[in-house]
Amino acid sequence: MLLSSCNSPRQFSSKPGQKQAHLRDPLLSIKRDVLVSRSATCRTRSQAFDDIVLVGDIGGTNARLSLRRTSRNSPKSEEIISVKYPTVKYKTFDLVIEDFLSLESTKLVRPHAAALAIAGAIEGNKCNMTNLNWVIDGDALHNLFGFKVALLNDFEAVGYGIPALDATDLVCLNDAPIHPHAPKVVMGPGTGLGAAQLFWDDQRHHYRVLPGEGAHATFAPRGWKQQALSAFATSRFGHCEIEQVACGSGFELIYEVLLSDEP
Repeated sequence: MLLSSCNSPRQFSSKPGQKQAHLRDPLLSIKRDVLVSRSATCRTRSQAFDDIVLVGDIGGTNARLSLRRTSRNSPKSEEIISVKYPTVKYKTFDLVIEDFLSLESTKLVRPHAAALAIAGAIEGNKCNMTNLNWVIDGDALHNLFGFKVALLNDFEAVGYGIPALDATDLVCLNDAPIHPHAPKVVMGPGTGLGAAQLFWDDQRHHYRVLPGEGAHATFAPRGWKQQALSAFATSRFGHCEIEQVACGSGFELIYEVLLSDEP
């Protein structure tokens, strides 16, 4: 009879000319399986939330920055911190990022990349903002802070969020049938008037968002009150754009017209 210890493989004798057969200790096999299982679990957990992303909504009045923990396997993300900065207090946008990254809650969690939605037209990953004297250059920010920076129009970002809405997020203005894959438009007044269009892509099976600056088109008045408003804006600015009567400052302009002696 052969004896073996628990710390070494059990060995059996064999006939001359035959190779010896070895059986692994069952405890070692169990330990190995547990380690492999734990390793796989750790990899799964690390991959579930493995990217820290800086996201921003940069408008003419406020710059909102948020640090989020994202998942490669899910569209959901976890907010770490979010801060709003008045743009009037900063000469350039990079100073806003410097202040944000110097916070105690962001010093230990550095972003791997940034996606910034900006109120203005984007060309070559660069934006000369429409209603603010800022030029935001994504490539220059990459060189300055060390992580990749992608810029997109603010209402392009809004457009990508539209398909995620459900019925509880909507308010019906006109009770009309909804046609699947029909074009959509998003507009919103703020410091200016943002706009974008969504068109269904049959090849990609989702909506594509086309940003635009349609708010700078000429205002087309209807009726004598709107004509008076258009004339008032033209006398002040030399031209009446849609944005000038459909944004924050446009409300003040409308109020001035209503207080005037126009018929």
